[in-house]
Order: sequence, then structure tokens, then C-alpha cells
Amino acid sequence: MDEIASRVLQNKKVSDSYHVLTLGVRERLTIFPGQFVQILCRTPGETTPFLRRPFSVMDIRGRAMDILYKVIGPGTARMSEWRPGDSVSILGPFGNAFSIDDTAVGPALVVAGGTGLGGVHYLVRALKSRGVSVTFVYGVRFRRETAPAVLKSLGVKTEVVVEERSGVVTNRLKKMALERFRNCFVCGPTGMIRATADLVRGRIPMIEVSLEEMMGCGFGICYTCPVKKRTGQGYYRACDEGPVFREEMISL
Repeated sequence: MDEIASRVLQNKKVSDSYHVLTLGVRERLTIFPGQFVQILCRTPGETTPFLRRPFSVMDIRGRAMDILYKVIGPGTARMSEWRPGDSVSILGPFGNAFSIDDTAVGPALVVAGGTGLGGVHYLVRALKSRGVSVTFVYGVRFRRETAPAVLKSLGVKTEVVVEERSGVVTNRLKKMALERFRNCFVCGPTGMIRATADLVRGRIPMIEVSLEEMMGCGFGICYTCPVKKRTGQGYYRACDEGPVFREEMISL
């Protein structure tokens, strides 16, 4: 874990709901798809919001890092006010990454909902670079929440499911030949992850999920992000043993 000094390069609103914050860092960072950083959403002399906020690394290009976020509280409200040149303190990277080195050459299904787009964008790019065929299914509640430019930048076959028109993501998945995929990666609200895992279990050999949990410290000492184990007693910590888990390890 390191504190990373960075500066805002761009802070762009990409839909009615979402922004992409682009940060410039001094050195090239080694960050793998699925890992996250903890961002201090205030100046060091202030006290609110007190805790850092966890964000998936949406993409990293040389010394530029992209973060997708939605304004939902005082921390993200402060982030939306940042302008190019503002200093930002980051801790990280944290957490387990997706198992892309174990991914078969066969096609992969990637499913995301809402801000889960930020959790899989880097993954999709990494899979593409390995020659893996990717189908991406993305669910949002309202059409105005989609981020067309971000989706286009993925460069893969993408299906957007708008809940107010077509229902939930699993409605679309039920119409797909799921057995043709070798891997399934999911990120988004817990209910969507659970429904997707229940649907594809036994039909796609490997399923990995990235959980969107509120994390106090980000590195395993505060125990505010427990995830119940599927077998045996006890809990995992989403920030330390996760946020990416093999689906069979956890009870959603």
C-alpha cells in the first residue's frame, strides 16, 4: 500500500448520473483489473467526509488513471467539484484482481450494472489484449444513465438493458446461449450479481464476481465489509480477500 499523489487531468460528466475522473500520477502504476483505490474526498485540513472512499480503477493508461463515479453523498459531491490541476491523495492499489491469466481462449461473458461499468472496463480491455472474445451486457435503470462514450471505448459487442423498458439484465441473459462461454465476470449491485450467478451456474465453467461493498479502511483492519463464506464458518473481508471472488466461495 502506498499513498499516491496525483492531480486532476479531467473531470467529465459522461451521463446524467455518471462522471469520469482522470488523474495523473507521477510514476507508472502496476494495477490489475478488479483492483481499487481509496480516494481522500477532502483537503487534508478538513474532517468531512472523514473516511476515504473506495473506487474501482476503470482504466489506466501510462500515468493516467480513470475512475467512474456517481454523485450519491458528500464525498462524491466534493469529487464532482474538482477541476484540472487540483491535488488528490490516493491509497492503493488494494484487493484481488480478476483471474485473467487463467482465462481460457474461449469467449467470455462480462455483466455489469450501474457503476459496475467502472469495475469491468479495464477487465474488458485486458481480455481483448489477450485475444479473448468478449460479450458485454450492461444494465441501467434509466436510459439517461447510460454513458455512450464509455461504452463505445470498450470496443466489444455490447448490449445495454434499460430496466424501465426491458426489465432486468437476467431477462436478456435468459435468451442467450450461455453454454458457449467459458468464463463469466460480474460486477454491480448484489441483487444483480446473485441473480446472474444463479442463472449461469453450471452452464459457464468459471464465474468471478466483483462486489461493491462499502469499505472503511480498504486493507482489512476495520472489518466493515464482511462477506459470508459459502462453506464453513466465518466471513471474508471484501477489501482484502476480495473484492473479486470465485462465485463458489461466497454466499450472496
